[in-house]
Order: sequence, then structure tokens, then C-alpha cells
Amino acid sequence: MRSFFDRAQETDGTVEEVFSDGKRAAIHYEYVFRGREYHGKYELWHRQSMFFSEGQTVTVLFDRSKPERAYLKQQFT
Repeated sequence: MRSFFDRAQETDGTVEEVFSDGKRAAIHYEYVFRGREYHGKYELWHRQSMFFSEGQTVTVLFDRSKPERAYLKQQFT
């Protein structure tokens, strides 16, 4: 994981959907790199999902050599 952070690039993304079953939640987000749209998912506890809303701008960390490999920066702060 350390090597990912060494080469990760930041970009803005947008929350597409916030889903929760009351216990667990998932944040679906999208971001664009080199004109191509990518989608990701962040799984978390329901209580944490209350800090996200559809349309919200989020910071995405991604690997330039494998842009489909990405994480929300908020996962690590």
C-alpha cells in the first residue's frame, strides 16, 4: 500500500450515490483522468456515511499507471 501512496495522484471526484442498509454503507463516486470516466466504491459504516451526499465533491487518490485503482482521500484522514 505504501508504494501506492508514493505514486498516487489527486483529482476531484463526485459522489454519485450513497447507499446504506442501516449498518453498513457504500459511497459510489466518479472521477475523470485523461478524458476517461472512472467509477469507484468506498465501503464504510453507516454512521460514517452521513458525511457524504450525492453530488458532493470528494478528493480521489489514484494510480496514474492503473487509473481504475483509486481510493477516496477521506478514507485515510
